[in-house]
Amino acid sequence: MRMKISKFAILSQQWGLPGVLITLLMFPSLFLFGQKGTPLNPAVPQALYLLETEQTRKALAELEQAVMANPLESSLLYYLGYAQIKTGDRTKALASFNKGVEVNDKEPLNYVGIGWVDLLEKKTEDAKIQFDKALSMTRSKNVAVIKGIAEADLVDNKYSVDAISLLNKVKSSNDTDPDVQILLGDTYLIQNSGGNVGQAVSSYENAIAIKVLDAKAKSHSDAKAYFRIGTVFQKSKNNEVAQENFIKSIKADSNYTPSYGELGEIYYLNKEAEKAVKTYKKYLSLTENPENPQYQYQYAFFLFMAKDYKKANDVFSKIADAKNVTVTTLRFYAVSLFNNDDFKKSREISERYFAKAKPEDIEANDYMYYGKSLLKLKQDSLAALALQKSLDLNKNQPDVLQLLGGAYSKAKKFGQAVACYKQLMVLHKTPFASDYFLIGVAYYNNNQFEQADSSFVKLIEMQPKRIEPYAWLARTKANEEEARKEPGLAKPYFEKVMELAAGSDKNKRELIESYNYLSYYYYDKKDYPTAKSIYEKWLAIDPNNKQVTDALETLKKIEAKK
Repeated sequence: MRMKISKFAILSQQWGLPGVLITLLMFPSLFLFGQKGTPLNPAVPQALYLLETEQTRKALAELEQAVMANPLESSLLYYLGYAQIKTGDRTKALASFNKGVEVNDKEPLNYVGIGWVDLLEKKTEDAKIQFDKALSMTRSKNVAVIKGIAEADLVDNKYSVDAISLLNKVKSSNDTDPDVQILLGDTYLIQNSGGNVGQAVSSYENAIAIKVLDAKAKSHSDAKAYFRIGTVFQKSKNNEVAQENFIKSIKADSNYTPSYGELGEIYYLNKEAEKAVKTYKKYLSLTENPENPQYQYQYAFFLFMAKDYKKANDVFSKIADAKNVTVTTLRFYAVSLFNNDDFKKSREISERYFAKAKPEDIEANDYMYYGKSLLKLKQDSLAALALQKSLDLNKNQPDVLQLLGGAYSKAKKFGQAVACYKQLMVLHKTPFASDYFLIGVAYYNNNQFEQADSSFVKLIEMQPKRIEPYAWLARTKANEEEARKEPGLAKPYFEKVMELAAGSDKNKRELIESYNYLSYYYYDKKDYPTAKSIYEKWLAIDPNNKQVTDALETLKKIEAKK
């Protein structure tokens, strides 16, 4: 089983944007300085980091508090709007940017923000007016303004040439800003249809090579750059290199949330279940909304793969009752419940799955697990129907054929059981000893003694030292005696059972069965001494059997008459 549910794919569906672009939009790229060498309000870098590490509510709260504490600092309103764009709230973002212009119409960043919203709303000309205004106000020298415009241009790859032109100007005059390189990498990735992957990776590597004096800022930028490289290789299915970079990202910043999420997915795809669970558990401990159904859904699959069915069921149960629960969730929840021996609940969830799934999407395994649950609940007739449906979808299922044969046998439909075991032997090509045993017992119970005889003879050839084949052949021969009018057909086989059972307590039932047949055989032949010796052996292992004591009393009387 393989299941990968990417948060980027979910957002892509919601926003109608390419997956790579969604990845870029989710994580802020602004560096920590505004005008050249002018530190930002301390709330800004902290908020941007919170945005990057999936703590959006905290980021917004941080910026809102900063705005309240510094009402005349209009750049804070830009960063608040920036955070609001990142969380998908354009209306609030535009209000923040407009408020920033009201507070200080000389602050260029808020014009960048307004232009960004215009681009998102496909108002290209309006956006250009706002961007040109911001650039003219700063003579195209304000790094934060240029990076803001370049990041806004990421909304569509048709603006990528403009973004690269702006960023290259910044790079030539300021080569100590890792975020310029990261933004360049982001832009190269969305260029044209396939993106310029080589240049993107080179830009991210350049970001890592830049030496930043602030150790904390360095760890953040390195973590971000390694994460970006990891996502590039992840999307190209090079999971080995992607994994290396996600690990490097985490080493650079042990709290870099998104790297844990993607690394967990890679471990899952590599079938490294324990690592997947551990890593994704860490991701959930860091992300702002661990109860998000999509995150819980993914975590449940990781636990399922790790065969921690109890914990998987705890997680599945949280999302299974949602109105929009997926059929895939119900399918794997039912299997997980079965594997944790909760057969009643497994049946219930399977039935919900069948009610919700499209008929063409139902798989053979779905009916198989449903049938197995019904068998465990001793609902053999219903189980047989489910198992037959499974075989209708996939005839090449030896285990299901065997289960179905067993279900028919329990329901005393021995003819149908025989048919199942015949198919099973065809699938096996070279039948197993167990095949001959199962079909032999089914023939026996269906009063097809001749066929049962042949099956048990074959079984004895394959397992000459086991007692069961002789016991079943002896029973079969005993039933054939009357029809063939040949008393004693079963005698050599019951004697063989006695021989194999000698000195063992494991086969008491078979031994008693042999004593019963042989004692009567010799009694009927009037060989009373032999009959008596067998009854005495019988009494030794079954001292409270009245049938035996009565028979011995009768034999004593016969001896007395002599």
